[in-house]
Amino acid sequence: MCRANLRPLFLPVVPESSSPHHHNHQHRHHRPEETTRPTIAKRIYDFLGAVAATSCMNFCACSFIIGNRREALEAWSRVYYYGVVGTFGMFLFFLFGGKHLTRGLQAKRIRKAEKWQEETTKGIKVSSLKGKQEPDSYVVAPLDVVAAKVDKKLL
Repeated sequence: MCRANLRPLFLPVVPESSSPHHHNHQHRHHRPEETTRPTIAKRIYDFLGAVAATSCMNFCACSFIIGNRREALEAWSRVYYYGVVGTFGMFLFFLFGGKHLTRGLQAKRIRKAEKWQEETTKGIKVSSLKGKQEPDSYVVAPLDVVAAKVDKKLL
């Protein structure tokens, strides 16, 4: 649930018009280009995800190490049953509106990126962009087109 609903909020936004699958509205968040550097928010998300996964695994595994149900319940009570509370807390969050909230935030980010892309590429002919952009680039920078024209005139 976290991977499908929270993770896209920390990845670069792919405007639908520049997406290779823009005709498929179900997949509005795509895998970013491999060369894209992760943002600080994405690195924090990855770190917290690793900490949460390790903590949950430790919580579950301690009962197998202890081997006794009474002592395992005692150990879990000493850490306030964080594994159970965290797991059911996430389920309840996504069950009661969290999924719609995160999907709405992602849709808002996509609309903002599309609006920005439309504003930055306004007045540029698509034919003048052929060969000027990198494969799978998310936003076409109009400065590349201008720089190419200046280079052509100078050289």
